[in-house]
Amino acid sequence: MAPLPSPTSLPRRARLAAAGLALAAGCAAEPPPPEPPPEPPPVARPVPAPPPPVDGVLCFRGGPRRDHAGRGEIPRGPVEVAWSRGVGGIGPWTGLGWTGQPLLATWGTEALAGQEFLTPAPPRVEVVAAGLDGKVHFFDLDRGAPTRAPLTAQDAPIKGTPSLDPRGIPVLYVGQGLPGRDGGFHYRGISLVDGSVVLDLPGRRSRWGDRTLHPFRGWGAFDGNALVLPDRDLLLLGGENGLVYRVGLGLAGHPPGAVGGPPEKLAAVVDPLTYHAVRPKWGGGEHDGTDRWAAGIESSVAFHDGVAYWTDNVGSLIGHDLDAGREVLRLDLGDDTDATPVIAVEDGRAYLYVGSEVDKRLPGRPLLAQGTAWLSKVDLALGTFAWRLGVSCWTQRGEDALHDVNGGILSTVALGSGPSADLVFVATSREPNAAGGRLLAVRREAGPGGEPRIAWAAKLKGLSWSSPATDGRTVVVGDSAGWLHAFDAVGGEPLWDLPLGGAVESSPVFWGGDVVVGVRGGSVVRVRAAEPEAPALASPSPPAPPGPRR
Repeated sequence: MAPLPSPTSLPRRARLAAAGLALAAGCAAEPPPPEPPPEPPPVARPVPAPPPPVDGVLCFRGGPRRDHAGRGEIPRGPVEVAWSRGVGGIGPWTGLGWTGQPLLATWGTEALAGQEFLTPAPPRVEVVAAGLDGKVHFFDLDRGAPTRAPLTAQDAPIKGTPSLDPRGIPVLYVGQGLPGRDGGFHYRGISLVDGSVVLDLPGRRSRWGDRTLHPFRGWGAFDGNALVLPDRDLLLLGGENGLVYRVGLGLAGHPPGAVGGPPEKLAAVVDPLTYHAVRPKWGGGEHDGTDRWAAGIESSVAFHDGVAYWTDNVGSLIGHDLDAGREVLRLDLGDDTDATPVIAVEDGRAYLYVGSEVDKRLPGRPLLAQGTAWLSKVDLALGTFAWRLGVSCWTQRGEDALHDVNGGILSTVALGSGPSADLVFVATSREPNAAGGRLLAVRREAGPGGEPRIAWAAKLKGLSWSSPATDGRTVVVGDSAGWLHAFDAVGGEPLWDLPLGGAVESSPVFWGGDVVVGVRGGSVVRVRAAEPEAPALASPSPPAPPGPRR
């Protein structure tokens, strides 16, 4: 048989015909079904967390670490007073004092159950301010209008900051700074539903039910701020009687708001924490250096990783492990320390910042005396100082201890963040001279040889007991001359100064572009970015004279 011709051996016309037949046959064939695309993996959609029953700045410096004073931004200027509302007084004690920080609360729907407001609707943000008139005042952040009638919490001045329960349980905690009509001192929990007292801690009495409390001293004021720990159902509070109260509130499982109503009395269990103050190196006369001498607590208790931290009037820094029931830290800060310790976690390691005063270690009672106040950074893992910055300050004695105007650092540290994350900020009293004060920005990391470093310092118009607040870009602080100041947090350049008409001992808070602060002159003030001035309207041109008639 003759071989079949190869395609290339066929004439060109035949080759084209064969190719066309092949193409037609290919087009007529059924194409294979396409493979279905692979199923996309299921997308895990995050379930949004429910809003908290109450949000905001609910205690002094915002939370257990005492490490923040607001949310959003601080205006960088120009600024204006949006509103100013009066707060009365008792004798010479007027307005808001030290620490006197206002609270800012945004209430969720559940937490509003049973609460009544003067306004038709609950405020977007409620300002809560405890005054030296013994009352707690409530204002609408936006309009400044009162949201509730003032709550008479004490019959004596309130110097400190109140607290709200982060669980949304409508109980406000607040204490008095001077004796009341009964000669005693009280720290009270007060229902925001009906104004009833649901907790009453004695500052002078040594008995709580069948418990003996053993106060260290007879002065029973409460300048410190209570810290509510929801997960533990605990309230932690230091008193000027030297006791640290651990109060089991008995509110675990209680729903937010007044569903069922708060109990007539909290099922509180009071357990004072046992501790020993440091033995000061100074002595002589009444300053005998014993454990129990003047170990009053004016600072607010901080909490981190199961340990409560506080300071006292003889310069103790104490850490107490609540689970182990024992003291785990005791350091000598050098003198009376009323500033609240602040805890920062840096590269996974916990540190504590706190400043001390120039006060009790000075011999005798000179009218004016000079000494060194210390800003300390403590490594909590090692229980030692990471660094200490000495600041030369003056202090002034009064006719008695109540009328002293102390120098040093009474301000609580503010932690930088964002562009200022390597800094901490603190105000000084009677430094660099007896009438002055400064705002210091200190680097968190020590320099060569372990020496602390001041990044910048800004002079204030008076001494300052006010604690600065910062959003990371801007830092704001008040002074005794009645000014509120703002500075660039990174470089320290002044941004604005605003006179408020009275000494600012209170610590400011901020929220969404507003700053709220109390004034000793007798007011609570909201500061905002100034409204731009409306452009002047051009005068209309006079009408043209009519033209000639045709």
